[in-house]
Amino acid sequence: MDLKKLLAPFIGAVVFLFSAFGGFLTNIAPPEQVNSKYAVGLSSFCVLIILLLTSAMGRALPIEKYRRRWVRVGVLCFVLVLPTALLYSWTFNHFVYDFPPRSEGIPIVQHIAGLESDLTEETKSYIKNKLNGSYSPGILELNFPAERIWISGSISKAKIILLINYTVLILTLSSSIFCLLEASLGTKAKIKTPNNAPHLPPNQDTPKGKKTKN
Repeated sequence: MDLKKLLAPFIGAVVFLFSAFGGFLTNIAPPEQVNSKYAVGLSSFCVLIILLLTSAMGRALPIEKYRRRWVRVGVLCFVLVLPTALLYSWTFNHFVYDFPPRSEGIPIVQHIAGLESDLTEETKSYIKNKLNGSYSPGILELNFPAERIWISGSISKAKIILLINYTVLILTLSSSIFCLLEASLGTKAKIKTPNNAPHLPPNQDTPKGKKTKN
């Protein structure tokens, strides 16, 4: 078995999915501080596994019998895409900020903010006395290093939240596409004929009293 030839069309489909629409799925990946290459790579392997599963199930199940089930699963996954997309958008806007802030010039990089509940006492005091209770992570980083803004481990928590939300979004979206594609383009499963069964011409029966030649 040539594994390369076997996987090539499936890998090509995954690459196409991530590069389609101007590389939309790749462009919305978490920033470099979260290791975006890891996020995209992990999601790509997960999508490949889902594609292999749907393809294997599609070959084994008669499409005419299971078409509606494929559609139902595809629609269900699509319904799940909407809240997961909104949730990822919220978490991205909540945890990712430009540095330096746009008010201070042209942003150079994107950084990850920690959880609001994990602000250090020094930072809380600065926000209350100097910023009148309102702040942006970019402004805080102009005055403090990140390790003094949030307690240890807070930024790591934010990275994990972003990674999980991005992966879930990719999985639900790809599952919806593959299930609906299987319902639209799937073929009937082939029924194997035993080797010792007689092969008759189409629409003809064996004449009575005569034996079928093997």
